[in-house]
Amino acid sequence: MRTKSLKILFLLLICCGLNAQAQKFEIKKNPICLPDTAEFRYVSQNLTSVTWKYPADATIISSTADGTGFQRVTFSTPQSKTIIATAIVNGFQHIDTLIVNVSQLFESYVNRTIEFHPTATYVLNMSASINNPLSIAPHWYTWTINGQSTSLPQDVSIHSHIFNDEGDHIVRLNVRDAGGCTVEMDTTVTTVKLFEAPNVFTPNNDGVNDNFIVKSTGDIPFSIEIYDRSGIIVYKPNLTVTQLVWDGRNSAGIVVKPGVYYYVITPEDTSIEPLKGFVHVFHEEK
Repeated sequence: MRTKSLKILFLLLICCGLNAQAQKFEIKKNPICLPDTAEFRYVSQNLTSVTWKYPADATIISSTADGTGFQRVTFSTPQSKTIIATAIVNGFQHIDTLIVNVSQLFESYVNRTIEFHPTATYVLNMSASINNPLSIAPHWYTWTINGQSTSLPQDVSIHSHIFNDEGDHIVRLNVRDAGGCTVEMDTTVTTVKLFEAPNVFTPNNDGVNDNFIVKSTGDIPFSIEIYDRSGIIVYKPNLTVTQLVWDGRNSAGIVVKPGVYYYVITPEDTSIEPLKGFVHVFHEEK
């Protein structure tokens, strides 16, 4: 009787031991980003067969010859997916479940705000947000301006940049979510000088370079003050303009002496820094 009991116990141990071998139902990458392919594997010794159960939006791309062990699948919609694998191992049935998070991210999902403030140093303020609930958080934002990239901390999208020169600048935003989805967008920002003034003029009435002309974009009215080397104001029109022509005469109507003069152009918009500079006046003094 004891021998028979030991034999039954031995058979049970063999049976249960074989049945208890490690099975592994896994996906190569989770979460995934549409339209990427999901790769599922069922790994076990003495695997006889696997029956896969997918959501209705799944399409099988490829699998092992007998339909067991490995399958590549695509999904048509983003959301959490439940995948069930029913495996036969050593004659016993094993049911395993995997939850797969499927993400999607398009340019239309990204709200961008790019504010350009054309000050003396051109300030660009940028931010972005995601309006797609099916894009898997968190998100990472990288701004690239003129080839120089700034990667921000997780879920931080606000960034500022100062341009020190005029011209066309490519501003690129790259967004990546936790599902591995990425989207990239380009914007061109053009910086121009608000005000431009010459550094020399010759008020001698010869028809060539007779006037000191301050040019502007016409967007911001400004006023101007011109000083001699002693700090005395020689010219200060009582008006605000978008373009100015000075013929070199002071408030008394007399052409100023040859020399170096200092000017301050003050924009009407107080958030914009004044433009300061020097101008050389050349002419034969009478």
